Amino acid sequence: MSIVSATFTRSQRIILGAIAGSMLTAGIAMYALFPAANPAVTAILIRVGTVLGVVWLAFPQLKTVGQKVPVVIAGGLLVGLVLMAARPNLFKVAAALMVLLTLLSLLAKVLRKNE
Repeated sequence: MSIVSATFTRSQRIILGAIAGSMLTAGIAMYALFPAANPAVTAILIRVGTVLGVVWLAFPQLKTVGQKVPVVIAGGLLVGLVLMAARPNLFKVAAALMVLLTLLSLLAKVLRKNE
């Protein structure tokens, strides 16, 4: 590993931690100091800040996984995590659609083999 990539990864982790911490701090401050504020915004700040905090903690392991997993799949998983944190009901619908599409693709593969 070169020095440049190690520095770049370290700066990425610092930025991710700062964003997670600021989102959590803003959400908790809104909840504690301004109870009349929009509760949806407060909940989203706390949830997304928590998810980003977990990603920040697992960043070194995610880097090694990222070298083995395609970028599209990793990006999809990250978008799914953020979607799950922000809108849990919408994530349930998206997960059900993904399972349905997977089953349909497996069925199509089986039918193609029989031809």
